[in-house]
Amino acid sequence: MVPLARAPIASLLGAALCTVALWCAPGGAEAAGSTPIWYVGAGADAADRAVEQVRAALGEPGAVFAEVTPLVDGLFDGVSSWPVGSAPTACAQTTTIKLETSLARAERALEEIEFEQAVEALAWIDGQLACVGGEVSPTSLGRASLMLGYLRHLTGDLEGAKQAFAQAAVFDPDVVWEANFSPQAQPAFNAAVLEALRTRDAHLRSTDGSWTLADVALDGEPLPTLGAVRPGEHQLALRRSDGSWLRLAIELPEARTLRIAPVTELVTRLDEDEFQAALAHALAARLESSGAEDAWVVDLTEGRIFRFWRDGQTLEEVEVRVARVKRPPRATDPGAKQGRKPPVAGPLLTLGGAVCGAVGLGIGIERRELALEIYEQVVAHNDQYDRHREGYETVTGEMTAAFVFAAVGGAALAVGVPTWIVQARGGKRTVALSASFGPGPGGVGGGSVWLVGRW
Repeated sequence: MVPLARAPIASLLGAALCTVALWCAPGGAEAAGSTPIWYVGAGADAADRAVEQVRAALGEPGAVFAEVTPLVDGLFDGVSSWPVGSAPTACAQTTTIKLETSLARAERALEEIEFEQAVEALAWIDGQLACVGGEVSPTSLGRASLMLGYLRHLTGDLEGAKQAFAQAAVFDPDVVWEANFSPQAQPAFNAAVLEALRTRDAHLRSTDGSWTLADVALDGEPLPTLGAVRPGEHQLALRRSDGSWLRLAIELPEARTLRIAPVTELVTRLDEDEFQAALAHALAARLESSGAEDAWVVDLTEGRIFRFWRDGQTLEEVEVRVARVKRPPRATDPGAKQGRKPPVAGPLLTLGGAVCGAVGLGIGIERRELALEIYEQVVAHNDQYDRHREGYETVTGEMTAAFVFAAVGGAALAVGVPTWIVQARGGKRTVALSASFGPGPGGVGGGSVWLVGRW
């Protein structure tokens, strides 16, 4: 049997030595925790430019961030437009509610005189409209609300029945009483519908004044002519870049206009209150779900940067500062007068890089030899492929991880030597180097290096 675990202890020792050596350098990168960065701007280096702007604003050149994502994807789930002038609500659950299924359940429960179960089947109308998917139309939503009102009337909930009847007219102004329902509740239905129809229309349009929005649906259908809709709660669906729909529940106030804006406008037009309110609402909702306390929004096109605090829901523009490190004259250096030891970033980087590179290279070579040995076993005994496959994959993964360690060590060594030379000449330079390692695709180890400094 081919031995499969000859160097796990050495691997752990090498990782520990590399980590200690690299992070002992003064001015090591400070992690920014779970604070995300969302940016607007094009280009392959847009994410890097956004990070550099935030670092400049913080005055921490070594800060790293857990999430750096385009605003469209990270904050608005891939949609290119967003409602301005309203506070939309997204679905908080993963299961989609099927309108036809819930209607069928309610009708079956009504036939069996199980009124409470029938009401429960349609209760989503009041608070989970954003979760309704599948085939949706104003007519079907209006019928569901009509049935909910009728069921509530049967259970004695007259106020709830009135609310559902009015909502039926919001979805479908042409809704009519169903002949198979008892006429006892019809007067309440007529009064509620008449009151709802007396309100003045709300309007939906894009920020450029257009009423035609190809990637927007209201209650499952395109926007109505001239964007006029009944005030009240509706489902607004926005098409994602992958063709799917993001469904939101929105409240349209009477005689008010709700505008649909390109997502990028939410940042470029933050001087307008309704745009700032829309972005702040989306930020607060996103951070609430992720648990982060604050976030950065970077507009690369205009060179503006903002910070948002979830607790106070405040969005503040931040001045981007350019960090400058002045080199004091050697003769007036107070540290020299007090006998302070010179910075040791160079020696530590050099030593740590050498150890890390040597250990990683040694383990990688050893793992490679073991992988070849397993491969030869399989070639010699073809029927043993399944027996050795898992061991071969494990060993090759360890080999790749070891070579990554060696590469990190080589990078640290390449930085450490010139840094040591500069410090030996009396120069004081800011140097920050960090390394991170983690599993990649297929369990293969990976690593990364961040270097910030001047020398």
